[in-house]
Amino acid sequence: FAPSTSGNDQTPSFASVRGDTLTILGTSGANQIALDLSAGIRVDVDGVSHQWSNDTIRNVVVDGLQNNDSIRIVGSTLADRVDMRPNQVELSNELLSLKVNSVENVQFLGGGGPDRVYLFDGATDDRLSIWPNKAELTGVGYSFSVEQVNRIFVHALQGGDDQAFV
Repeated sequence: FAPSTSGNDQTPSFASVRGDTLTILGTSGANQIALDLSAGIRVDVDGVSHQWSNDTIRNVVVDGLQNNDSIRIVGSTLADRVDMRPNQVELSNELLSLKVNSVENVQFLGGGGPDRVYLFDGATDDRLSIWPNKAELTGVGYSFSVEQVNRIFVHALQGGDDQAFV
């Protein structure tokens, strides 16, 4: 994360909180978003950071607004389940539900728990590269990278001339 911070308890302009739901909105530009779930909920959007307690936030929604955005997610210490599909990523564990929409480049780093990641391809030609505890799946309009995860499942259901490198 960038060293800058909002500096106070006020919610930054990229975020809103309603009840137990935190919503993060990108801008019309290509945003760089970081979300760290390893100790609470820390969000950085284009160099502006803010921390929320996971005692009060149970749902997080991120909308990048489709402009070649990138998000880096550090998982929690719990058992995170992550579903990655082009234009939609969902993470859930016993404390939190996360939905990421319209973000084209997604990186997930396991936070130390017994995580499971499910990768789903797009309708065009896709490329999978996989190693122990790491995978990359790319296609037209999306790129997924997964690291530090023991259980990675890949589903090629949409067709196209897909390639896998193991």
